[in-house]
Amino acid sequence: MIRFKKKKIRKARKIKAEQFDGNIEYKWRLCDLTNTSRLETLTTQLHYRLYEGDGKAIYNIGYNDKGVPHGIPMDTLCDNLKVFNHILDSAKCRLLSINILRGIDGFCANIYVEKNDFVPFDELLSECY
Repeated sequence: MIRFKKKKIRKARKIKAEQFDGNIEYKWRLCDLTNTSRLETLTTQLHYRLYEGDGKAIYNIGYNDKGVPHGIPMDTLCDNLKVFNHILDSAKCRLLSINILRGIDGFCANIYVEKNDFVPFDELLSECY
């Protein structure tokens, strides 16, 4: 179960546009748990972002690809966080923190995650040399 500390929700700021490479992913919203092919795609994307960030990734939900924090309704955000938790379980990741922010038309989330057993690619290749 996801629980939040009650505190004042800060206003989200525009962030830089999403980059193809790197460990930061922007999602307007995710899917529902019944869409298994989309869940697999999102899990693969998470693996890529973790690889790019040496085992750490940041997900920004409620933002468009240009970094504008439009936000989504709180109930939709909660549903998205449940889906993201499922993706984290599939990818064997752990949640480091979630920041809930007030967007232009709803709420946004900045989510920080870490791969439990990440081994840098260079270390994997070290046995080949």
